[in-house]
Amino acid sequence: MHRFYKAEKLKNRHSAIGRLTILMPLISVILSAVLTSRFFTIDSYNWWYMMLFPGLVSLICGLAGQRDKKMGNRSILTLPEDPKHVWDGKVLYVIREAAVALIVIFAASVVIAAILQRGMQMSFAVYPSLGSQVAATALLLVTFVWQVPFCLMLQQIMGIFPMLLLNMGTYFVIAATASLKSYFFLIPQAIASSATRPKGSRREDITKTSAAL
Repeated sequence: MHRFYKAEKLKNRHSAIGRLTILMPLISVILSAVLTSRFFTIDSYNWWYMMLFPGLVSLICGLAGQRDKKMGNRSILTLPEDPKHVWDGKVLYVIREAAVALIVIFAASVVIAAILQRGMQMSFAVYPSLGSQVAATALLLVTFVWQVPFCLMLQQIMGIFPMLLLNMGTYFVIAATASLKSYFFLIPQAIASSATRPKGSRREDITKTSAAL
């Protein structure tokens, strides 16, 4: 499988995937710093897991599978290898890019928070500990992994844009509300939102924080 992961990495080295992996986390951090600086770290992750990270995972899946789909997957089917090994390499490549993006947003959040606090003497209404941010980053990776094969499959069935609309639509419509319910674990899109929101927070507190976005 490692051979096919390396092949996917080589095949996509000149694509937009690498730039998106760096750019989209920075967009989340910059938006939070400019628009909601008092809730900087909290809202950096709010922007991230509700909008930008689902969009990034969907985009990477779409771009990673688009070239093969345009050729009718002939480049895969003609290989003297089991196609599932090629698929596994593609899944591993997307997961790796998602992990890099999570590291970027974690590092950028920590660095910019330090600049705002120490350099600009800004105080935050809420500031999670470094350990909490590490845990949130790990939880996001774990709770988003299932999306990779799912989005790759949807991309092969319906194309990149319908897949993007479907996956992002479920987050906008379902995830935020369902994450506050007791049955959140039945809805895959709601798991990440529920796992990373502050535990013990009252619903009205979460609503006020979200309204700051």
